[in-house]
Amino acid sequence: MRSEIALVAIPLERPIRLGDTEIREREYVVLRLIADDGLEGAAIGYTRGLPFGGIRADSLREIAQWDLEARHAGVPLWRLLGGTEPRVPVLAVGGYFMDQRRIEDVEDELRALVAAGFAHVKVHAHEPALVERLRGAVGDGAVFSIDLHMRFGDLDTALAECRPLDGLGLGFIEDPFPPDRADLTAALAEELDTPVAAGEDAAGLDALLALARAADVLRIDATSSGGIAAVRAAAEAAGGGAITHAFVELHAQVAGGTASIAMAETIPYATGANPVDRLLAATQPIEDGTLLLSEEPGNGLVFNWDAVRRHTRRAYVT
Repeated sequence: MRSEIALVAIPLERPIRLGDTEIREREYVVLRLIADDGLEGAAIGYTRGLPFGGIRADSLREIAQWDLEARHAGVPLWRLLGGTEPRVPVLAVGGYFMDQRRIEDVEDELRALVAAGFAHVKVHAHEPALVERLRGAVGDGAVFSIDLHMRFGDLDTALAECRPLDGLGLGFIEDPFPPDRADLTAALAEELDTPVAAGEDAAGLDALLALARAADVLRIDATSSGGIAAVRAAAEAAGGGAITHAFVELHAQVAGGTASIAMAETIPYATGANPVDRLLAATQPIEDGTLLLSEEPGNGLVFNWDAVRRHTRRAYVT
């Protein structure tokens, strides 16, 4: 078997600012496994600015091997995993580039997501007045949640900032702490009425299981936490209701084959905030807030390899 690894970078039309972090491009690793019989398996993940290796490398290899297995079996991954229902509910992330837009435009964006049928909408925001205003724009037509992007390092600060958010009717408050602080996540969850969500950047199954015990809502990402088997095991241990993170083409397939995963997350491609679609030859349609799973063999990722090559910064063959 041959492996091809591409470090891929796609510039964004404008920067994303999340706290002290500024993102001017999306950098991904694309892995392509070519079996001796010519069939191929593939996977994609974020670099997060880190060297490609360790748990993230293991994760992508495991995902690509699942892709190969599904292709050899001639079935989509979600059916290989035991799924029977071809639709998966989707959480839509909105509000990107909020610092560069009128708040009225962000409100209109959220209303449009609700009108499109999304039953759960999320933004990156933490100021109580802003969160309350955006919650009002969403109204009663969908669940509204916020992502704090790991902004806290201690419990007292987190409590001081989260208590004013605790009566706003939020679906959850996500990632108040880095993923290696399951102890703080658990302590905050004990203090708040609003559910606390965490898990998407957990470095392996043990870390993910610790966050499954600590958080009210488990977020899972097969590309960062050990692969598909790991996130399925963690979702089962959490008792169901897990929500995937990013890479909806892949993760909706995992959700479609896993009863303990309730929903897949997407950053709508039209926002330009996560342009994975520019590397793909086909996507799976989202209608009325649900993704219609492909019946094509594989894990849902159908790459345009010419596009991957155009955006490749470095490439390796093993």
